[in-house]
Amino acid sequence: MSVNVHQFTVSDDEHGLSLQQVIRSRLGEIVSGKQIKRLIHDKYCQLNESIERFSSKKVRARDQVRLVISSSNASSLDILYEDEELYVVNKPVGLVCDEGCFDRLLPTSYFLVHRLDKETSGVLLVAKSERIRDRLMDQFREREVKKTYLAIIDGEIPSHQFEVSKPFGKVARFDGGSRWGSVKTPRAKVATTGFEVVSQKRGCALAKCMPKTGMTHQIRAHLSELGLPIRGDVLYHSVKSELGQRVLLHSLRTTFTHPISHRRLTFEAPIPNDFSQVMANENLTC
Repeated sequence: MSVNVHQFTVSDDEHGLSLQQVIRSRLGEIVSGKQIKRLIHDKYCQLNESIERFSSKKVRARDQVRLVISSSNASSLDILYEDEELYVVNKPVGLVCDEGCFDRLLPTSYFLVHRLDKETSGVLLVAKSERIRDRLMDQFREREVKKTYLAIIDGEIPSHQFEVSKPFGKVARFDGGSRWGSVKTPRAKVATTGFEVVSQKRGCALAKCMPKTGMTHQIRAHLSELGLPIRGDVLYHSVKSELGQRVLLHSLRTTFTHPISHRRLTFEAPIPNDFSQVMANENLTC
């Protein structure tokens, strides 16, 4: 992967333009408007030394802009397991789980069984037929699939083990997404997550997160509401986020029943390098 850092000062003529517009005027020959918007949203842009995630932000003369542009030539997928019915893959950071996301990476037809957030890495189940997808989805609905995530958390956790279980739903909408959390809406579904401290130093911790339900952002929202946001999670008010740093949440382990052989299977995804580096910097051990 190659990385290029571009820095410049907003001129008087550029005063009042959006951040996307001023970057496009400077770097339009090497990066498209769509790419600029994605880079800003993914926390690769600083405005006056603070990460700015909104491409529509208006700039002022003499503002300092810093943009990191990285490119990856990765053309393969880390497949943890494959048979005639399914894949277990190690989803990379930055991949959006939507229709067609593996078109260049898997040689057969495939059907997503579940999803991970764009910034979340780790174990992902992918079926080779609709029949197998439906059987695996049934296991998720019946809570027969056991998942364990690792998260690097800003803050000190008072209890070694604890559980959060609250009615859950959408609490805010904004351009490009939504924020989720505890709600008092009648008949709202309950989201439940178990937590276990693995390692803890002053001001931060490494924790296992075991969701018993599968609602959008439930791990991130539960921790944020406890005042323990995941490192790099700007959406849920992380107190620390470095340029280009993603949400430090990793799908470590998944256990499920094979829909044909009926064997109980467990797969683990290696901890990514960026995650391991932060662990080392904070003296956290797994």
